[in-house]
Amino acid sequence: MPQSLFGQTQANIPTAESYFHQGAQQYIYNNLEAAISTVKTGLERYPDELKLQSLYEQLKEQQQQNQDSQNEQDNGDQNEENSEQNSEQQENEENSEQNSESKEQESENDDQSQSQDEQAPDDSDPSERAQAEELKDLSKEEAQKILQALAQKEKELLKEFKKAKTKGGKTHEKDW
Repeated sequence: MPQSLFGQTQANIPTAESYFHQGAQQYIYNNLEAAISTVKTGLERYPDELKLQSLYEQLKEQQQQNQDSQNEQDNGDQNEENSEQNSEQQENEENSEQNSESKEQESENDDQSQSQDEQAPDDSDPSERAQAEELKDLSKEEAQKILQALAQKEKELLKEFKKAKTKGGKTHEKDW
């Protein structure tokens, strides 16, 4: 009877190969953490088993690759958010630059009209003054149109950029 108990206890202890197969099976079913845990337990019982050692190394490498790809994906999401923020910031900067340029132009026009007024305040024609005022108004309108056109163009470029980014692969067109 003691031999039969000894035989049963021997049969209940998993072999190194069973740890290997169980770990490989868990890996196949995309359960990397459980596979690593199983192989690690097998290595604790059978530290000299080469199959378990090589499988453990491969599983650890796979785990590291998964973490690296996850980090890259997280960084890619952050970079996309940053690029959107940068494009908005750039648009705001361009708008402020154009506004400052138009203000400078207006101040130059004001300086010119003032210098013309100072040169000949009585000699100037009311129609000339009206034309000068129209030019100032026209430059404001043109500046606004330019700003709107630039904003629209930037929106279109961003849409195209996002479309190109999401397509990834080739699209196959029907050839009939």
